[in-house]
Amino acid sequence: LYKNNSELAYQIALIQYKLQNFDNALKSTFIALETCNDSFCKPKILLLNGLLYANKNDWQNAMKIYKTLSAYEHYQNVSDMNFQLSENAINQRSKSKTVAGVISIIPGLGYAYTGHRQTAISSLLVNGLLAYATFTNFNNKNYGMGILTGILNLSFYVGNFYGAIKSAKRYNDQQKMAIINKIEYNSQF
Repeated sequence: LYKNNSELAYQIALIQYKLQNFDNALKSTFIALETCNDSFCKPKILLLNGLLYANKNDWQNAMKIYKTLSAYEHYQNVSDMNFQLSENAINQRSKSKTVAGVISIIPGLGYAYTGHRQTAISSLLVNGLLAYATFTNFNNKNYGMGILTGILNLSFYVGNFYGAIKSAKRYNDQQKMAIINKIEYNSQF
């Protein structure tokens, strides 16, 4: 009896969505769509379904869902907005982690590439000052301090690569989440 209850399947899908278990939530929405017989429950299930595909970065299926949703008169505006947002997500240029890492040969350039200008300047200054301190210490035959500042410089330099790569990933995730948040807001979940 409960297995064929579309409202119950929808509520389970919502709970799974809130728990970020998108695969199980999609399964529940499919069950809800199969068992729903009226035009009241289908649109809200389709809205959730599109949001789930967006969270899985499956923008093509999200667009198909929103195209299907546009057949319901009261949901045409939401459908159009979410379709446009999904299309924007496909066309959005992401920052390459490889490029961010490679251009970090010059300290701070990878951060600048991902839009973190203050971190880029800080990275350049810290690495530059430590490199200068290392050079000066070795030039003055102060080898102990030169080795110490060299090790510090090397650790900051390697951290520069790692941080730039993480910065590119964080940038891409933030762009994706901004679109998903707009879709979720439009869908009123």
